[in-house]
Amino acid sequence: MRLSLHVAAKDLRAHSLLVGAWCAALVTDLVLSTGWAHMFVVTWPMAYDLKRLAVSLLAALLGAFVAVAAIHTDPSVSTTAFWLTRPIGRGTLLAAKLLVVALAAVVPALEQLVAAAMVGAVATDAWRILVEALFFQALIVLPLAAIAAITADAGRYALSVVAALAALPVVQTIVSYTVAGRIFPGRPVTGLFTAAGLVATTSLVVLGHQLLTRKTRRSAALAVVSAILVLVAFNSFTPAGRQLRLPAREDRGSVLPTDTRPEIQARVGAGGLSRVPAGVDRARVLVDFEVTGLPSDTVAYPLAVRASWSFPGGPSVESKEIGFASSWWTEAVTSQPLFEDAIGRLLGTSMLGSRPKSLAAGAGFELAPLDENRGRSATLALDVELLLVRLREAGRLPLQPGREIWAGAHHLVALRARSDWPGVRIGHLRPSLILRGGMWHDAASGLALVVLHKSLGEAAVAFGGLEEFSFGGGLSHVRHRTLSLGYPAQVNAEWLSGAEVVAVTVEPEETIRRVVRIEGVRFENVRQLDGRGL
Repeated sequence: MRLSLHVAAKDLRAHSLLVGAWCAALVTDLVLSTGWAHMFVVTWPMAYDLKRLAVSLLAALLGAFVAVAAIHTDPSVSTTAFWLTRPIGRGTLLAAKLLVVALAAVVPALEQLVAAAMVGAVATDAWRILVEALFFQALIVLPLAAIAAITADAGRYALSVVAALAALPVVQTIVSYTVAGRIFPGRPVTGLFTAAGLVATTSLVVLGHQLLTRKTRRSAALAVVSAILVLVAFNSFTPAGRQLRLPAREDRGSVLPTDTRPEIQARVGAGGLSRVPAGVDRARVLVDFEVTGLPSDTVAYPLAVRASWSFPGGPSVESKEIGFASSWWTEAVTSQPLFEDAIGRLLGTSMLGSRPKSLAAGAGFELAPLDENRGRSATLALDVELLLVRLREAGRLPLQPGREIWAGAHHLVALRARSDWPGVRIGHLRPSLILRGGMWHDAASGLALVVLHKSLGEAAVAFGGLEEFSFGGGLSHVRHRTLSLGYPAQVNAEWLSGAEVVAVTVEPEETIRRVVRIEGVRFENVRQLDGRGL
């Protein structure tokens, strides 16, 4: 073991400049991660997010490059490497390289743990943050270290990484349409955990096999097979061309009351029929939808819409496309999402700037050949799949610095509120999802924040949200965001002094399907889009 430690220390000294740059990046990431807890950012924080993301990514990659450089210091591919002339066994060399790899994974995880503690993470969350940070950092370091083991120098290593990145989409596409989903059936989360476990395990197998046997071709073959297995597992829950689905919940039954039946109305939208692209004998249609009959605390979001056309005296023509309406907006000029009205009904209060609305969405579909059907009347059948989302009040947070609540898996801490720029500062910590069952369901669950003035019966939805993306494990769940309030004209210092933050969980419950038919759609007056599609 002493010899392994000596070799590892020698590798770190040999690449002291790289190690120094890595440490500087970690310190910078720590400062950026914790500095925002003590200041109020008035401008939109996108620039800050991008800087922090860049530094976090740089720190993670530099750590991985330290491990790669250490492995290349004593290459196992070469037959003339210096270590082969010294009494260093292959097991000793493997232990030394694994020590550097472990260091590259553990140090960033400890940095994230320190950052979380500095911004208010409670002690009970420390182990969750540490394990998750190790998990994600290892998923970066281990594959890069495995590739380094089967390459002799930095040039070949760079070419191998580029080739791997170029080949992955091709292999993923093949896997998606062949074996994905049949090898790892069942809950969607199965594929995610299997893929993550395979990444770590197979990377260690390739690294260990190469350093112990020095059979490069066999190690490279193991790496290729491992990559295919990972893609198979990953695509078992995100197959190409399909939307992520919630786990089956047969034991729960429908969450809708027995006397409730959601209905969908559809019509050809303002976009009408359009030829697309220019010169092609096909067209597309834009369809608007409206959903009625939902409980007051339930909102519907589209997952998929499939269209088919039928003409009098002719067969039905099914569209080759599946239309996804990325967002369903109200018809009001404000484009305020419908769920805000549902939140208002849930809390029994009026939403500032709110007004009665109906829900409408658009999806484009490719039509049957245009010219041969021009002027004919057709029936458009739409098979619509909806995700029903239930809103629940999870807790109320007084706007007093230091006050905190738990809202489900979310830990909220009040930091500051001020009215010269309408906003509320809230610290947010969400413990690890990796260590909880049903990851996709937990990840799909969201958290809406509403600033409520109970005595006035008024509320404003907080925009800007807590869904900040940050690179890394633990800190991806530690967020400090400035929440701007919707319709802030009525929000002032007096209003904020009597307000509190209400946490509302947004929980996907079930999916429903409805078939809607639109009669009398005529293929005429089709617009030419000059090569642009809807």
